Amino acid sequence: MKWINKLEENSCFTNIIVLNIVVFILVSICNVYFFLSQNNTDILLYLGVSSNTDILFKRPWTIITYMFVHIDILHIILNLMVFYFCGKILTNYLSQKQLLAIYLTGGIIGATTYIIAFNIFPVFLDLKLNSDEKKQFNNSV
Repeated sequence: MKWINKLEENSCFTNIIVLNIVVFILVSICNVYFFLSQNNTDILLYLGVSSNTDILFKRPWTIITYMFVHIDILHIILNLMVFYFCGKILTNYLSQKQLLAIYLTGGIIGATTYIIAFNIFPVFLDLKLNSDEKKQFNNSV
């Protein structure tokens, strides 16, 4: 396939952008399908990282997948704009493998910080409980 060969030729930097866009489109299509079929499934429950450690242990892949999932068009545009401009600067100083390592490491550190903060700081307790109740309700329906 021509487009697969093109992706292999492209830099890791470009492939990260393409992967984010493809995941956004696929998640959007799934959400439209679930909405039209009146299915209450929220795909973000299976791709987004949770601060609830019980859920996190059941879905450990979310520490990686959340980095590629965006809620709406503004979210993906802003994130990819920042990544594009910062990534262009970084590619002048780093190799493609180093850029990928920074992207993944930054995402994992971000997820870890989120999980720790929501489990340590009392200010997030109400938000965490409301989020967990919503997820449990959606899973039981």
